[in-house]
Amino acid sequence: SGVKHKRSDAEVEPAQRVLSALRASVANPISTLKIKKLVLEDLQSDDKLILIATMRQLKFAVNVKSGQFRAENAKEIYLLDGQNRVFDVMEKHADDKILQELGLFILANSASSYYALVPAIVNINGMGKIQEALTQNGNERSIQINGFSLLHNLVCNRRVYAEQLVVDYSMAPLIIQRMNEYKHDAGLLYAACNLLKVLCGWENLQMPLLRAKAAFALMRIAFNDDPEHALVKEVSREAIKLSWENIVVDA
Repeated sequence: SGVKHKRSDAEVEPAQRVLSALRASVANPISTLKIKKLVLEDLQSDDKLILIATMRQLKFAVNVKSGQFRAENAKEIYLLDGQNRVFDVMEKHADDKILQELGLFILANSASSYYALVPAIVNINGMGKIQEALTQNGNERSIQINGFSLLHNLVCNRRVYAEQLVVDYSMAPLIIQRMNEYKHDAGLLYAACNLLKVLCGWENLQMPLLRAKAAFALMRIAFNDDPEHALVKEVSREAIKLSWENIVVDA
């Protein structure tokens, strides 16, 4: 009874196959070489269908379930100057809504997963390019949401970038305008309020935000009776609280 049973090769092989399958199931679903080809080759195509397919694969790469793999894929995009290449595609095909939506999504998720992309995007006039996409596609809900999400990820930890957005690019009125236009859209309102919440956290931005009537827009949402807007109301109230705390009144 004390003799250990030594498994035969016939028993070991299936076990190894199962182990290999398990390892494969937790591997990064898109390889570094694949991302390199997508960014350096496929994004240079003149065929719009190839560009759309390429952008969709990059979207998948930065939206995989694993945070570790999202970060690895975002880092690879950064190392290949993918942020510049994505913006180039968006600018060359400014009339294509799908490419605008995909480009903003890729950059938003990449910037949230790998921080080095934040200054890299800002330093190539990224805010101006985002503003252009938002302005030219006011009736495209997904573009607005992805654009606000990207802006949020750019400014959430950097005061100087928040100042650029509000002061240099004067984007607060555009945010408020979209909140008024999409006043029944909980998804868009959440993205806009989440962005305003970050901006309201900086005391030197209170006057520009007040002039843009941000407080009125936030209060209208905060006291909305629509039950579907519960999460939006919570974020808007947090933004109002931050704004109130950071208002500086000169004696």
